[in-house]
Amino acid sequence: MNQNFTHAEIADLVESQLNAEDLNWIKDALKKTVQEKSARALFLKDSLLGTRFPNPETVKTSPHPNLLEEFIADRKMNTLELSRIYLLSSVLDQEPEFFTPKVTQLIQIADKGELSTFLTYLVLLPNPENFRVSAVEALRTNIATVFDAIALNNPFPALYMTEHEWNQMFLKAAFMQRPLYEIKDIDARANASLARIISDYAHERWAASRAVDPYIWRPAGPFFRSGSGSRYGTASEKR
Repeated sequence: MNQNFTHAEIADLVESQLNAEDLNWIKDALKKTVQEKSARALFLKDSLLGTRFPNPETVKTSPHPNLLEEFIADRKMNTLELSRIYLLSSVLDQEPEFFTPKVTQLIQIADKGELSTFLTYLVLLPNPENFRVSAVEALRTNIATVFDAIALNNPFPALYMTEHEWNQMFLKAAFMQRPLYEIKDIDARANASLARIISDYAHERWAASRAVDPYIWRPAGPFFRSGSGSRYGTASEKR
């Protein structure tokens, strides 16, 4: 489950993706933001990125991509998303004590598109564990695109969420009928408490004559008790 990306790697990627004019603009914006050390400067520069990149292009990767390139290619990252994450990564790298709460606030006030970007690429930020609470709060949404950004194809939950938080995310993904197979590291985060939750959830669904996604049993399997008196069981056994 290890996921280690450095700010230097992101900076190198930005250098290779942006043209000279855009690169100079964002570097100047970063210099002023760090010098001013104000939430207002950060929020302003972040909002201007959308105007700066009205037609973002998909980030290009090398013929032999490194782990960072594989990560962003798998998520089809574009130049606006890359620039936005680079901005946050840079201020957090240079002035972490001051900008960590400011980035947290920025995530809280972001629109759906911006929030999805932040959540998808949280692991690219320095000390991503500092934004665990923001990620957990985002899971409360019923907006599928926002929920999916943190819950699906994202290593962050498995790396940084508590057992209770991860279990609640998994169960809500099932309730929202999201593709459970896209949740990262299900086997590694399997636990007895989740197995009990899954069993209770499945029994409630069956009692109401509702279907249960077979994949929901993936993290519960190791905790099944053997014997006909088992509280847990497969879908076929309970029908």
